Amino acid sequence: MEMKKSMRYSTERLTVEMRDTRYEKGSALILAVVLTSLLAIIGTIFLMSSRIERMATSAISENKELNYAVDSVIAKITQELVSDVPGDIPGVARQEYYDYPGLRDRWLASLEPYEQAGSYYWRQISDVTGYIGRIISGVKGSWDTQDIEITNSPINDRFEAIIEDHKKIELDGDGYLEEQLADADGDGVADSKWVELDDMTSNKGRPIYAAIRIIDNGGMLNVNTARQFDPDAAAVTAAQIDGSSQTQINLFGLAQRGFSNTIEQLDDERYGSEPHNLNYYIRDVVWRYNEPNGLYTPFDLSDELKLRNRYILNYNLMTTRIEEFWSNAYDGGLEVPRTESSKLPDPNYWFWKTNNSSWDVNEYDYRHIGTTYNFDRIIDPNGGVMVNINDANVKSIYDAIIDANLNPQTAAQIAANIVDYQDEDSNVTPFDFDNDDINDVYGFEQPCIYISELTGKIFHDVLQDIYYRSYAVELYKPYAQDNYPELNQWRISIGGYLDSPISIDWSGTKRFHVILFEDPGMPSAQELENEITFDPFDNDPNLPSLPQRPPFSTGSVVFGGGETISLERLVGTDWILVDSTTVPFPSGQWLNEMFGARSIHRDINPHKCIRRLWDSTAKASTLGDDNSYTGSVELIQAHPANRDFTNIGEMGMVFRKDANSIGPGDTETTVRLNLADPAYDNLFQYLTVFDPSADGIDNDGDNAIDAVDLIGPELKVAGRININTAPWFVIAQLPWVSDELAQAIVAYRDKLDLTSTGGPNYSGANGRETGTGITGLREEPGFRSIGELATVINTGLNDYSMRYYTLGPENGVDLAGFPDLTPGDGPDGAVDDFEERDVIFARISNLVTVRSDVFTAYILVRIGRDGPQKRVMAIFDRSNVYPGYGNVRVVALHPVPDPR
Repeated sequence: MEMKKSMRYSTERLTVEMRDTRYEKGSALILAVVLTSLLAIIGTIFLMSSRIERMATSAISENKELNYAVDSVIAKITQELVSDVPGDIPGVARQEYYDYPGLRDRWLASLEPYEQAGSYYWRQISDVTGYIGRIISGVKGSWDTQDIEITNSPINDRFEAIIEDHKKIELDGDGYLEEQLADADGDGVADSKWVELDDMTSNKGRPIYAAIRIIDNGGMLNVNTARQFDPDAAAVTAAQIDGSSQTQINLFGLAQRGFSNTIEQLDDERYGSEPHNLNYYIRDVVWRYNEPNGLYTPFDLSDELKLRNRYILNYNLMTTRIEEFWSNAYDGGLEVPRTESSKLPDPNYWFWKTNNSSWDVNEYDYRHIGTTYNFDRIIDPNGGVMVNINDANVKSIYDAIIDANLNPQTAAQIAANIVDYQDEDSNVTPFDFDNDDINDVYGFEQPCIYISELTGKIFHDVLQDIYYRSYAVELYKPYAQDNYPELNQWRISIGGYLDSPISIDWSGTKRFHVILFEDPGMPSAQELENEITFDPFDNDPNLPSLPQRPPFSTGSVVFGGGETISLERLVGTDWILVDSTTVPFPSGQWLNEMFGARSIHRDINPHKCIRRLWDSTAKASTLGDDNSYTGSVELIQAHPANRDFTNIGEMGMVFRKDANSIGPGDTETTVRLNLADPAYDNLFQYLTVFDPSADGIDNDGDNAIDAVDLIGPELKVAGRININTAPWFVIAQLPWVSDELAQAIVAYRDKLDLTSTGGPNYSGANGRETGTGITGLREEPGFRSIGELATVINTGLNDYSMRYYTLGPENGVDLAGFPDLTPGDGPDGAVDDFEERDVIFARISNLVTVRSDVFTAYILVRIGRDGPQKRVMAIFDRSNVYPGYGNVRVVALHPVPDPR
């Protein structure tokens, strides 16, 4: 038993040991598996980490490459903007003066599209790199930038111009980029074309593509400078509606969509804690664009970035000040995130938002036509400073007019007349323009005086057979406000009078002055003095007190037939001819003893004196008073204002010829600086009165010495409207410009015919009708000068015409109030003259321009055909660039996130 028991114990022990041994071997296997798994996991993690690092590195690399691409596009845009500045820049072909989205400015895109026959088009898209318009034999990429169709007629209710986000770029069978539309600004609608950036690839050799759209901020309404235009407002003054300030551009017109917005809301936002004084705001903000003086709170760059975001898409998760107080004007429309994406497939809806052609005025989007930041400069085509005719000397004005391609004689006469029209004194301006020591031209200056009547009387004493002769010369000063002639500054010469010349001793401030040659032997009852109407009590502002009596000998013949009577004025040491007339030969009742005192009358009705219209038949004497003679109906206002020009368009009141040479055959067309004549358009590229240096600030307000400081006086003007890029609705906010006229301006600018059934349709907008006969379509679109506005006329509906006040309902009736330029609000007596014809142009001439210095660029870059992409928005300011120096300033470079 003992043995059995021992054996059993040993067996059990062996079994246990064997069992333990088995367990130890199984743990090792498990451990091996676990370790292997851990190593696999660690390896996987390592691989994943490495891949993530590679992906991160790749993403960083791609982001850098996209940034480099953006930088490359920015540099190219900057180069284009510098090259486009007028003037002589070393190594750069001289650029045209104006900015218009056309063949001369291929980099600039149209701000708004147009519709034709159910399809929508951009008149021009941007071609910054030259890739789109490249024309090289054998190289693909020769495309078009003008009249780009962004949609066909809707098919199956789809809007074919919608660009899907990250839509793949297609190449042709040879690997070349096909011509295909892109969406640079990110509103979901085609506005550009893809181009391949030259000499730039990713680190993996993939090409980099870009879509670029550049628009002009000058084609928009500046919400910091524009305010209100209301000629019917209570207690309105001429200074508030005369076109003298950007605040008269009617920004308030955007606020009124059937809601109770007020102009005070706008003032509250911009004035801050400063007093609500418009003149102060103009002085301290409008003219101090860079550094407002005081505690004003104009809208800033944050507002600008919101307004510029994605063209017409409103980022509804962020609201700026301008949207808060005028929400109905700036906070509507399509939104991002795209809560209204269901409306995008409707082509009309998007088009109405961008073009203002819907019957519903609420459809139009105001965000894309509003800006806080736009400038142009008063520079001429040479890149120099325009000449301010309100303070320049005659030589500076003459040089500028010569640059505008007028002949020297005409340029000199215009320059002298401009100075005398504007200056406050009564000194005639002499100008020896060709330096030959002879004063070649003289200006036209107050006081205006003319020879107005010649009277002769012969009395025959039959008993003694003696002839007594008496003569009189009447002088007339038609403008009562003129100062009376200075003593010893005027004289009259009579060919048959031996004591000529005769110094004129004017009878005070009277409008008439009579020089009487009375025969001392004349019987008192027959004296010519009896024929003079005079004022012995000196109470009448018109009638002379007493006649002036030069010496006279019995029997003398003063008025010999054919002799010249001349009125002269002293200028420096020279006597210049002011007026003259020829004494008629004795005939009929003239100088006939049978008829007593007889006169030859001049037409002295308002605005006729300067034409020298004399009656051919002798009439009864009216010495010292008005006569009744009326000659031709042609009127010529001829009075130097002796005040500053309010608008540069008032130059049309200035003569281009010597006022002393004007005769009966002259009309306004032959003597005035005719603004409707294209020969004078270039003057508006060189002359101005809208001078920012008038505020006394001669630099840009910063501490750096830059181009602005180097050139001297301040040249930048904020808030003017570029008539080459602005939509018609923006132009319609200018003083006195109707919607119809604004549309006519755009049609004329773009070489459109409003009567064409196949052309772009401006009819039907807000109930307006198409005009008939817009005339003068030019060879090439785009205004070269603001002077071309004067030629926008219409022979049908006169609301379309810049000449409304001579062609419209006022035709034949003197313009007796605003916007008449004549001081005061009464009629001036000159019906349908050049002043009335050009009055609208004059009123807007300070507030419009044909060039700009601030632009917004929408840039989209992509690596490969469907690789990563980046979208940015940049605002460029080139107002510090001058010929040969200065840099474009990138005011903002803002990333635009992908739509959600």
